[in-house]
Amino acid sequence: LADWQRRHQGLDRLATDWSEQAAALAARTWPCGLSVSRGLLLSLGVSDGASLEPVLLFLADHRREAARAMEQLGDWTVEVLSRAVQSIDFDYLVCGEPLASQHAPVISPGMFEELMGGFYLRITRLAAKAGIPVVIWESYGAISSLLPAVVAAGFNTIWIGHAAASGVDYLAVRRRYPQLGLIGGLDSRLLQRPELVESELAQVARPLLASGRYVPMLDDRLRPGVSATAFGRYRTALNALLAEA
Repeated sequence: LADWQRRHQGLDRLATDWSEQAAALAARTWPCGLSVSRGLLLSLGVSDGASLEPVLLFLADHRREAARAMEQLGDWTVEVLSRAVQSIDFDYLVCGEPLASQHAPVISPGMFEELMGGFYLRITRLAAKAGIPVVIWESYGAISSLLPAVVAAGFNTIWIGHAAASGVDYLAVRRRYPQLGLIGGLDSRLLQRPELVESELAQVARPLLASGRYVPMLDDRLRPGVSATAFGRYRTALNALLAEA
């Protein structure tokens, strides 16, 4: 915990040229957002597989200390964010939370809610008070079991990477949480089988676009081996659906 506290010293400070940045952004004609949090694991020092194990053991054996750490980080986050929203009218906030494989989260839903529920509520309530309309929870992998806690924490939009490969069905999420905005969810593996692009987009993207609050995107970055022809076919099909929406 002491190492964590030293690593996060100074989080109550804004950039030295913050006033100049705020003045420039006040005259913008495009959406402006802020990345607010890196989530539980990255905040506790996880950077790769080797650093994950000791942090998980810490969470299991020292839950109270972990809760204190996240409470302190919440204090700093709210302080900085409170000052930031006084200067800039943000259009959205993003909280990143990478904590799942393609099979399951690495912590239980109960632990997630205990350690992060209050942390996130402080952020989403501040966002609501500041009039920020979109508050995004961004994650990766098989996070379906965490969604009740995410919704309870006040997020109104989710963005899940590797969704299709991890069994996160955006159509099912929309049925269960019709109020949630959705970003992504299009299976990037389709670009390896371009003959399926049109049918898959019609099955997934069309109903999501029709129901609103959806930004269609691939659920992963382009991988080596994807041809320009395949990507062009995907974009052509998606553009046609967007023109219909």
